Amino acid sequence: MAYVGIGQVINAADNETISYNFCIEQAEKKNDKRALKALKEIGPPINGFYKDDKLLLQRNYLNKFGGILYGKYGNSVINTLPKIPCMFKEYSFFTMLNYISANEYCLSQPLGQEKVDFLKEVKSLNVPVILTMGKYDYNTVSSLAKKWLEQLDAPYKKFYLFEKSGHTPQWEESEKWNALFVNEILQYAKGILS
Repeated sequence: MAYVGIGQVINAADNETISYNFCIEQAEKKNDKRALKALKEIGPPINGFYKDDKLLLQRNYLNKFGGILYGKYGNSVINTLPKIPCMFKEYSFFTMLNYISANEYCLSQPLGQEKVDFLKEVKSLNVPVILTMGKYDYNTVSSLAKKWLEQLDAPYKKFYLFEKSGHTPQWEESEKWNALFVNEILQYAKGILS
């Protein structure tokens, strides 16, 4: 048994601050006055929460500025859709609607609203921990994941940074991620189990 994290949340409050600041910086850099106005109206998150529950508004700008999906997949809903798993040929139109509803439902539930802090709450694990993070992920910030892993006490720890990915390296760099999973992660798991 091993724990493999993808787009790992570490400290929700710090994550949201970094994510919000990234959006402000990108809006200023691109001189996007509409985005700046909207972001400044909701203001920076307080303890990980946005005023008037405006997380989805912030995430809309985060996606627009390439902080969720990177490169050719980022910056546009049209470009994003082919990489959402429910858009794969195995899924129907209704599955896509359910996927969207499920995401919204999860965020509205008490567990989805809790602001975790692995840096304080998870000091050790008795299983190997492998994190696969996208370099351009500002949805769940990779620098926080790396910091947590460095201080974590675990029998085996490995951090993989995907250089051409945002929040979903398993889709954005699927061939590289799958090869890593099959060749390294599963081989390590087999060694533990045998």
